[in-house]
Amino acid sequence: MGRLWLCLLLLLVSACKTDAVQEPAAAVVKATLLAQSSFCQAESTAPFMRLLTDDVAYKSVYSQARASVPGNTDSPPAVDFARFSVIAVYMGRRRTSGYQLGLASQSARVGENKNLHLLVSWSEPPAGTLLAQVMTSPCMLVTIQKGSYSGIRVIDEQGNVRITGNTGRE
Repeated sequence: MGRLWLCLLLLLVSACKTDAVQEPAAAVVKATLLAQSSFCQAESTAPFMRLLTDDVAYKSVYSQARASVPGNTDSPPAVDFARFSVIAVYMGRRRTSGYQLGLASQSARVGENKNLHLLVSWSEPPAGTLLAQVMTSPCMLVTIQKGSYSGIRVIDEQGNVRITGNTGRE
């Protein structure tokens, strides 16, 4: 009888063993805010992003982002484009004040299908709020380490995907 219980116990233990595949931990990439502004001269009203991979494009976008700062004479922070890219994130053109865009985390995550997930703080004024009538176009510039990302997703703190874009490396 003892052998029967032992056999049943071994059968039960082996049935509980699973060969479940463990998902690898998501890769984390450092994200660094270079600049942000409420007046970035965006032509589109829709949110969009640009992946900047060279110094000429970066300096052009940086100067547009900093043009609204009175007396601005600062040079853009240096970026090693052999190792890093810059993501320019735009909320799009808005007709009032009250819109803000910022970097919510200094880490971006490489998720499913090798998409880079950039977490942002995306603020819009509540409906019905009295606001200054002024054209704004919030944007920010963020460096990320180069990688074999298939796309980029800009995600707000509530988990809403605000912008998707490709990297041109698909």
